[in-house]
Amino acid sequence: MECPRCLLTLQSTQYENQDVDMCGNCWGYWLKRSQLESIVNDAIYQFNKSEQKAVEKGFFMDGDVDRQGQEARAITCPVCQGVLERKKFHTHCPVRIDECSEHGIWLDTGEIKDLQIFIEKHLKNS
Repeated sequence: MECPRCLLTLQSTQYENQDVDMCGNCWGYWLKRSQLESIVNDAIYQFNKSEQKAVEKGFFMDGDVDRQGQEARAITCPVCQGVLERKKFHTHCPVRIDECSEHGIWLDTGEIKDLQIFIEKHLKNS
């Protein structure tokens, strides 16, 4: 499969005990929703307070922007080439993901960490 951002070949790797595909160029991840749910709910790695603060600064930017503050652009599923739907991961979570309802989720660089920190801090403690 090719990275929906860079169009380079995705590499198989492990993240929090899940087999996922990663782009070695842009550091994005391709995975199934069930894998992402497992990663954010059963996190092995715990983030320190300074990492949490740094990530949280970008949570509530106005509009639909990517992690680097640029306007998000539509990308296609690496499996079916359909346009991925850009939406919030969870109703109360400001982090947006790109999802193909049939094949999986694309997370741009850092978004997996953003999700883990948000879930850990805001949803697990409610």
